[in-house]
Order: sequence, then structure tokens, then C-alpha cells
Amino acid sequence: MFRRAAELVPMQEGPIDKIRVCNQTYITRFGVRLRGRMYTFEGWRAVHTNQPAPVKGGIRSAPDVDQDEVEVLIALMTYKCALMELPLGGSRGALKIIVGDWTEAELEKITRRFTQELCRQNFLSPALNAPAPDVGICYRPNEDQGNLRGDWHLMITIA
Repeated sequence: MFRRAAELVPMQEGPIDKIRVCNQTYITRFGVRLRGRMYTFEGWRAVHTNQPAPVKGGIRSAPDVDQDEVEVLIALMTYKCALMELPLGGSRGALKIIVGDWTEAELEKITRRFTQELCRQNFLSPALNAPAPDVGICYRPNEDQGNLRGDWHLMITIA
């Protein structure tokens, strides 16, 4: 699909190859103590390009998500932003988890732990790499808007 679209745009091979691949992918495996034991989770955050900084993109939670899916979705986010003339690059996070196996409180604890890890590695920040809710994330606008301010403060403190 990318190659067919690229053939329609007058560009040299070098830039075409550059925008086809993502710049950075961070893979993390982290533990969370729940139900009296330690569980290990796997997650990713990737940046397609940060040429139009900052970057933006969701964090999805799904049992079958993988690095390839994350990298494809970030490229699409970059292209969407470019088509809409938004000065943003694409980024995306993913957490491999069966959402239905966990309570809402447990999911919040797991997601917060994941985002803390991403902040420590500079893959989340309010100014450079902004996250958003995505598939599998429960978002309650009235409650979450207030919590977001505290979370950004926490992200700045951790980073």
C-alpha cells in the first residue's frame, strides 16, 4: 500500500524510504503487584518521526497487539496529520493485555505503571509525546480531565 501511494508523489527514493519506517520503538516488560502476586506485562511506545514535533497518538490495550501493529499505526498517524496540515508527528503505545480479565481499578493501576515506565524513558511528555485514549482504554471525560492534570505533573516529576 505504501509503495503504491509513494509512486503517486514525485519524490526521490531516499526520503520515501525514510518516511516508510519508524524512528524509535521502546519495548518494556514491567511488573505490577495485583491479587497478592506479581504479574508481568509487555508494552510498546513508538515514534514514527519527530520532524514536526511534538508527536501524538493513542495508547491501546489488546491481547493480540504487537510491535508491528504499533509501528504501522504510527505511520498512519503521521500521514493523517500531514494531510490535515497539523504540525504533529505520529506516535502510538500499546499494552498487551486481556482487558476483561481485570477490574477497572486494576486496569488503572496497570496503565499508570505502564505510563510511568514510558515517562522514565522520555516516550511520554505533555510537550513532546502526548498520549490519548484508544482501544481498550476506559475514558470518563468528567473524571479523567481532572486526573490528567495530576498525571502530567507526575510525568514531569518522573522524567
